[in-house]
Amino acid sequence: MDISPMVTEAITLITETGYLMLVKSFTDDLAWQVQRELVNKYFATSQPATPPQAQMLEYARVNRELMQIFGIESNMQVLALNNAMQKEFGVNLLDTWGVNGLKAELQEQTLTVSDIAKRLGIKPRQVNPILTKRGLQTANRDHKDSLYYELTNLGKEHGIYLDTGKKHKTDGTPVRQIKWYDSAIDLVKTHLEADFVLTEGAA
Repeated sequence: MDISPMVTEAITLITETGYLMLVKSFTDDLAWQVQRELVNKYFATSQPATPPQAQMLEYARVNRELMQIFGIESNMQVLALNNAMQKEFGVNLLDTWGVNGLKAELQEQTLTVSDIAKRLGIKPRQVNPILTKRGLQTANRDHKDSLYYELTNLGKEHGIYLDTGKKHKTDGTPVRQIKWYDSAIDLVKTHLEADFVLTEGAA
């Protein structure tokens, strides 16, 4: 029971056991009325606290969903979630489960649009329209009518969001950049070759 620090007078608290001893000899109607009020209000059962396991599961679920929104996935997500749980609940689940290290994921070089253009001998401005046509990304406009791209589900198999270290001036959210794996080069090349064949055929 929390007692306000503003209380200056002595307070007498009665336990449930003490109450039962006190009213043992009560027989009149007033005694029964007092007993009913005490049982209904003073000794009312408080709501049980949420079990720690349930709190941890809910905390993990919310954080996992947030990480997916920010593109934190795979081993990076596991480590970040474990760190968050340790800070919030003081429990290192990976240590508890005896996981001393996560299997290293395949580290593949990522490429910018300019890198792809250089590899294929084309201009950088040609790359994004092709990636969009191939269904790897969508072209969008923000509130300032500036062009930006979002990965599609197919695009996530060939590219990744990376944090640039900068933040948007409007809301402070991280500025993300799409970088591509080598597999995206093959798709762009295939598209260029198909266009070349069509152009040659029309000539």
